[in-house]
Amino acid sequence: MRIETTNMLRNHGQVKTMEIPTSWEPLEQVDRGTASPSWLSFGPHTLKDVELCLYYRGRPLSGNAQDNLKNLLELPPCQLTTKQLESISEVLRDASLADAFNFLNARTQDWNGRRVIIVEGRWNQMIADRFWMFVPTGSECEAVQEIWFQAPVEQYPALLKHARQALGSIKWID
Repeated sequence: MRIETTNMLRNHGQVKTMEIPTSWEPLEQVDRGTASPSWLSFGPHTLKDVELCLYYRGRPLSGNAQDNLKNLLELPPCQLTTKQLESISEVLRDASLADAFNFLNARTQDWNGRRVIIVEGRWNQMIADRFWMFVPTGSECEAVQEIWFQAPVEQYPALLKHARQALGSIKWID
């Protein structure tokens, strides 16, 4: 079953277009300029703590993190090992803290023509599940745009289909 989408996000970071479910509305937008973190989030207006978020940290990755990310993305699509995840801890931010996040699945994947890192897991303190995409900016992986869907554990499975449809509609900036 296709979920009705009429809201269209345009030109946000690496995303040229993405369809947003009609029942979802903008929740928060922060854009302080090119050298600062920025984000845009959407969610169902009737449900608290459910969001589809596009996030840019506002600064480049360190040279080592760029190299490690580039090396992973040059591999054929695959499941990521603990050692590979440790090599991109700067990219993963707080999820790389052992007590903070429980990885259920981490892989490289081609998403609508772009190789990305996909992480699925659970925030331990918030008891929320997250589907998380790390999208490199540029061929040298200078920076990363993060796109995630997050919801409380009990709501996550039912709403994930809406988020996946939105994420599946992404067309990337060339």
